[in-house]
Amino acid sequence: MFSASSFGFRTPRKKLYVWIVSVIVFLSMPIFTILYYFDIYDKGAYPIDGDSITVPIFHNLVGLAVLFPFFCGFLYFSTRNYIGNKSLVFWNHDRPYWSIGWSVFFIALILVNLMGIPYIWELRLFTEGVKLLIICWFFLYLRAVVIAKPKGVVVEIDNESNN
Repeated sequence: MFSASSFGFRTPRKKLYVWIVSVIVFLSMPIFTILYYFDIYDKGAYPIDGDSITVPIFHNLVGLAVLFPFFCGFLYFSTRNYIGNKSLVFWNHDRPYWSIGWSVFFIALILVNLMGIPYIWELRLFTEGVKLLIICWFFLYLRAVVIAKPKGVVVEIDNESNN
């Protein structure tokens, strides 16, 4: 079903696999959120006898639930004319401005996430480090999916049947 290239340095060959990987990564974020807050709780950031840990967990879960339809819409429009099996660092020479714009957007998202490295390192948050790697890979993955879109829909006409 999945090939090694689906989870490595290339996008999957089929649009369905893009959806499966994307939804799995998105739906794994609540697990990482809960693990993060319990790690912080164990390190003494929240009072032992309070319920203050549930408030940020709930806010993150509500935020993810609100963003999920937008995420699915983004995936739908990104994969309408999907061309699979592209490198994560693929560059579309037919659409250079498209490639520049989306590359800047996703690289900015990666850099914002990478700013958390000192915090993760200082507190020794293993699960946050794993989440950071997954998110950075996923942003490169989405960038390749979006940039690989063709300029327009190509329609092939069979001239022999018209004669």
